[in-house]
Amino acid sequence: MATTSSTDPSNYMQELTRYLSNIMNSVLLGLPTEIKELIYFDALSHAANMILVRFASPGLPLCSPLEASPPVSGVD
Repeated sequence: MATTSSTDPSNYMQELTRYLSNIMNSVLLGLPTEIKELIYFDALSHAANMILVRFASPGLPLCSPLEASPPVSGVD
């Protein structure tokens, strides 16, 4: 049987993400505002650091093949 690649996320991952989101939202509802602010700040700080690490890695190509190709004009 041939395997095919799909660009859509799997149903399992969608359901897992929805479940975890619901759990986090219900937990956050019961926390004091100061704690929620700290959690959100730490999460945003972590995401920002991981993005910086990803784009600062030496193995990252400078541009994708689509960015390297000349722009396509709709006017002939």
